[in-house]
Amino acid sequence: GEAQCQIANIYYYGELGYRDYQKALRWYERAAEQGIPEAQIQAADMLYYGDAGARDYQRAVMWFEKAAVNGNTKATHYLGECYFRGDGVAQDYGKAVGYYRQAADKGYRLSQSALGECYYRGEGVAKDFNEAIYWFRKAAEQDDKYAQYFLGVCYEYGDGVEMNKYEAARWYEKAAEQGHTTSQFRAGMIYSRDLNANDKAFKMFSLAAENGHAEAQYETAICYLDGIGTAPDSSKAFSWFDKSAQQNYAPAIFAVAECYRLGEGVTQNKILAFDNYMKAAKDHIYLDAQYYVGYCYRNNIGVTASKTEAVYWYTKAAGRGHVRAMSELGMCYLRGDGVPYGNFDEAFRLLSTAA
Repeated sequence: GEAQCQIANIYYYGELGYRDYQKALRWYERAAEQGIPEAQIQAADMLYYGDAGARDYQRAVMWFEKAAVNGNTKATHYLGECYFRGDGVAQDYGKAVGYYRQAADKGYRLSQSALGECYYRGEGVAKDFNEAIYWFRKAAEQDDKYAQYFLGVCYEYGDGVEMNKYEAARWYEKAAEQGHTTSQFRAGMIYSRDLNANDKAFKMFSLAAENGHAEAQYETAICYLDGIGTAPDSSKAFSWFDKSAQQNYAPAIFAVAECYRLGEGVTQNKILAFDNYMKAAKDHIYLDAQYYVGYCYRNNIGVTASKTEAVYWYTKAAGRGHVRAMSELGMCYLRGDGVPYGNFDEAFRLLSTAA
């Protein structure tokens, strides 16, 4: 058994100058059948993640169970993962919690974090923020970035602890230092919105933006546009707006439209301005974009003028409380632009509401 495991290691780690995961798996399973714990967990891992080809969750569960019986804490944790996700077994949050607890009690940080999340969300166990905090702290003390993130969430919103934005930022930043993108963004939001620490906000937004976080890319653009925590740079602002817009983030699509309309950070292009307004208005029902689609139709900006289309889009925005749309629509009714002339009552209603 031990010799078979060593052969598997040679193929797995490439000690012959090349790796062969299929041969490694065959030898791990042979060793696993002889009761070698290392081989059981390695075989389970390879089957679970599909290292040697297609994933095989059922065989992975079999080897996780055997390794767990032999006292392997990692295997116990991954049994919890399998039951939580329904990988190779029927999904069962209660059984997942049982396995997480076994491994958490032995100090396995991933299980401590997972158990904390179960208590936080009430999955497989009654929701209990105090228990969640207890397990998050255990894992966070072992530098588990997910637990650090959740501690940040708890302090930000006062879940199981007294609300404390400084503590929230501190835990978010710990997770951020380990590359947790959402923590980078959340830290940036707290530094920007709550703690008036613009330099730190820009740093955190930039980290998350580089990691592809769409909202952080948008916030980074705002920082460059308004000189928040960095020197103003409209071209960099447009670049980050555009990156965020490419991920279909509606506020960024609208911002790209504004940049094209005004020529801010990019060559003015009214057609692209209209196209982006329309995308935000139609695909995302973005309120300001609905108004500006109407504005473009009214003023021949990037599209052939159409008073009827202007009224259509002003009506959409006005119906959702957009004050400028109400005012413009009121003037349309007053002048008979795109609507029959003479409905002065509707004109008065809209203009009065806008005022």
